[in-house]
Amino acid sequence: MKKWLGLLLLLTAIAQAGLPPTTSKLSTDTNNVTTFFYDFPNFTGTHSGVTVSLGVDSVAGGGTGLANLGSNCVVVGESTANVHLVCPVASGDVLTDNGPGVDPSFKANPGTGAITQLTGAVMAIGPGSTTATLSNTGVTAGTYLSPLLTVGADGRITSISSNGITWYAESPVTGVSNGSNVTFTTSHTPVSQSALIVSIDGLQVASNNAVYGWSLSGTTVTFNTAPAEGQLVYFVYPVGTTAASIVSSVTATTPILSSGGSTPNISIIQAGATTSGYLSSTDWNTFNSKAASGNYITQLTGDGSAIGPGNTTLTLSTVNSNVGSFGSASMSPTFTVNGKGLITAASQSSIAAPASGITGVVNVINGGTGATTSTGSGSVVLSNSPSLISPSLDTPTSLTLTNATGLGLTTGVTGILPVANGGTNGSTVSGARTQLGIDAGASLVTSGTTYTTPSNITSSTTFEFILVGGGGGGGGGTATRGYSCGGGSAGYGVVWLTGLSPSTGYTMAIGSGGTTASAAAGGAGGNTSITIGSTTYTASGGSGGCVGPQTNGTNGGAGGSTTNLTLSIVGQNGGPTPPAVGSALAPGGGSNPMGFGGAPVADPSTGSNNGNNATGYGGGGSGGSGAPTSPAAWTGGTGGQGAILVKYWN
Repeated sequence: MKKWLGLLLLLTAIAQAGLPPTTSKLSTDTNNVTTFFYDFPNFTGTHSGVTVSLGVDSVAGGGTGLANLGSNCVVVGESTANVHLVCPVASGDVLTDNGPGVDPSFKANPGTGAITQLTGAVMAIGPGSTTATLSNTGVTAGTYLSPLLTVGADGRITSISSNGITWYAESPVTGVSNGSNVTFTTSHTPVSQSALIVSIDGLQVASNNAVYGWSLSGTTVTFNTAPAEGQLVYFVYPVGTTAASIVSSVTATTPILSSGGSTPNISIIQAGATTSGYLSSTDWNTFNSKAASGNYITQLTGDGSAIGPGNTTLTLSTVNSNVGSFGSASMSPTFTVNGKGLITAASQSSIAAPASGITGVVNVINGGTGATTSTGSGSVVLSNSPSLISPSLDTPTSLTLTNATGLGLTTGVTGILPVANGGTNGSTVSGARTQLGIDAGASLVTSGTTYTTPSNITSSTTFEFILVGGGGGGGGGTATRGYSCGGGSAGYGVVWLTGLSPSTGYTMAIGSGGTTASAAAGGAGGNTSITIGSTTYTASGGSGGCVGPQTNGTNGGAGGSTTNLTLSIVGQNGGPTPPAVGSALAPGGGSNPMGFGGAPVADPSTGSNNGNNATGYGGGGSGGSGAPTSPAAWTGGTGGQGAILVKYWN
């Protein structure tokens, strides 16, 4: 379109100059744009006062194919065929979809909402058929040469001026004989390469011509391939400040689209749900297939309710709140019906016959008892949850006493009550323990090197190991008056373990009791231990008592300690010697929860008294004593041996 406009301006200018072309050519390029080529010999100088006349362009050329758009009409078209107009018949007509393949048309307004007045760019006042008048845009009416235009968003000219464009034609240049590349210099500075028209022997040559491609830089035109000798080269272009009005690029606003450049492809997009554009024939047919104008029911109320538009559901109004099924062999229904045949109330009642009218025996199926005699008094007993008062049931064939009371367990129950019913499923304690999965036991281990677990335990069986070491022996003495010290008791502790395997031996040691001898300190008690997995649990033995004679309150043997046990008790120390000879009894041995230390001995008047041995497990022996003139040595008491008390249960 822009190329055509430029050529029309050029041709008009040349025609006004009185220079008829010697040759001409009409051709159509790939963009469906008609191009005219003229050969104007001796066309030089400046020519102005050009009048532009534009014809009617087709849809294929980016136009509408119409010279007049009518009054208040709609442009309808499809593909590349020229569009046509659809116009209203009377004021207030509405554009209506007439179905597939049929153009839309204006029809009478079906009701409220019709346009009665137009304001803004187009003004009209109804009702009925009226004249629409475009509002003025401020443009002065008249004829303009080489106009400069400003077009608004609605496509109307908002300003125009007659700023003439001066065209300049260079004298023709003759091509050189050698065919080499030649540079031609223009007399004036062309506005742009797109505004420069170059022709060789009357045929216009585009800048991207495959043979004679050329480029413009300032006032210099350079050909890629020089014209042949004798060929005439012409340059025609606008000059001056107003030459900037030459259109070099065309843009468009949606829904109109432009490919851009000086020769654009102008198109329009199809309208969508949120996009403006042209109305396709499919959409037009859909619109046209809508119901014709008239008085429509849009909502129903009263005995039924429905809300349009379109296909909708009719819901009957509620006139009876008691819904359900009524009437049976024993029930008689009662209905209330209004004048429209609608049931407004429904109920039912039992069918009752007067007693005076019944003869014979009424069977159970008919509501009777089926019997002519009865026993007892009160109400008739039915099958579901009856309440009986002092009944005599004789010997029933079967009876479930779920909530019965007063049942004797010795005379009223036979057999073994299973676990599921709250029993033990056993008739003996041992059997009940087996049935309930309860297993427990205890043993006191006082010797050996291995403890073997019972065969009926599981990995969840809990074991309690109580360990006590050997008690220390009491000290002995010489044949000199004095005292020796008591032995310390062993360490004591408890550990609880699970995860032991059945019938499995675990390494253990039982600590021995500390020994004693005359004129010597008491021996230390041995350690008691057991190893489970990688852990060894130990209760150490008590220390032996000191050798006599001691008369100055010397301490007895120290008590033993424990290792890795959960509950630990350090052994009691052995008794110390009295602070002076003859002031007290000889010291006793230390005690623990599983054993007692040897009892203290008296200070003899002559000779000596040996210490007492410990009793139980892990106690220390007591020390001995001698008289003022003791003729013989004495010994202390021996310590109690160690032990392991094992308990287990499920």
